[in-house]
Amino acid sequence: MNMKTINSIFICASALIFLACSKVAAPSEAADKALVEFSRPVQQEENTTPRYTVFYADLSASAYIPSKVYIDEAYKTRWNAGDMISIFQTTANECFEFQGNDGDRAGAFEAIGQVDEGNAIDDIYAVYPYSQETGITSAGVLGLTLSSVQNYEYKSYGRGANTMVCKTSDEQLFFKSVGGFLVIKLYGTNVSVSSVSVSANGEEALAGTANVSFDNEDSPLVAITQGTPSVSVVCEPAVTLGSSATDYTEFWFVLPPVTLSEGFTVTVTGANGKTYEKVSRKQRVIDRNTITPMTPFEVVFSTNQIGDGEEQDGGDY
Repeated sequence: MNMKTINSIFICASALIFLACSKVAAPSEAADKALVEFSRPVQQEENTTPRYTVFYADLSASAYIPSKVYIDEAYKTRWNAGDMISIFQTTANECFEFQGNDGDRAGAFEAIGQVDEGNAIDDIYAVYPYSQETGITSAGVLGLTLSSVQNYEYKSYGRGANTMVCKTSDEQLFFKSVGGFLVIKLYGTNVSVSSVSVSANGEEALAGTANVSFDNEDSPLVAITQGTPSVSVVCEPAVTLGSSATDYTEFWFVLPPVTLSEGFTVTVTGANGKTYEKVSRKQRVIDRNTITPMTPFEVVFSTNQIGDGEEQDGGDY
């Protein structure tokens, strides 16, 4: 074998080795590329506030009376079966229904109906009673209506009259009353009453549309935006009054915190359509979560001097 032949064999061998190395390197580059793509970080979903479908309200944890749907004779807080509240986990108004029984002091509220979407808010808010008209701003200011017509309830305020609100960060609800309580005490001989109204002599607003915000202790602050100076308690059926100053009948009015600068006027309408009026000209302050009881007075509907719909002035008290 001559030197030329040996050189040829060496060149061919070198070429084969180079090709073999090239074939090994190619898949390695592909694998590296695939590894980079696989290791690329996966985009995480944006964190969202949890949406609750059940809330728990314990009225026994609320301060003194007024944070309640109705009260018993010991001034203890009670719920009614089927009570409904508005819940704002966003700016959407969600309806939740009480799952307990009449007289329960604590229990669960479960969502009913379709859950709407709304804009995000920082906290969770609740309002009793439920109304589809109740709303909230993105800053957490509630817009609601304080009713000027309330139903009579024996030794209590009517169902739905005591507006309550709550601000929380979870599913635990601790309601606080928006207003205070004025108790009018009446008696009379064979007197049946169909309604009792209270009117502010100084034209202060006692009901209407209102904005409710919260202070640093999460207690409600009320600002009536469009109001009326009168609130009525309606009796259906008519209520027969007690017969003496020690056997009186109570009529509970839920009013916003207000100073009645010139006092107020009570107008009693009998089942016969006749009216009786009593005036208090003293300044009265209705504080939130506080009961203001008045001295009992007698209602007398005149049979001769006063016609239907006319007023008889019972004087000051």
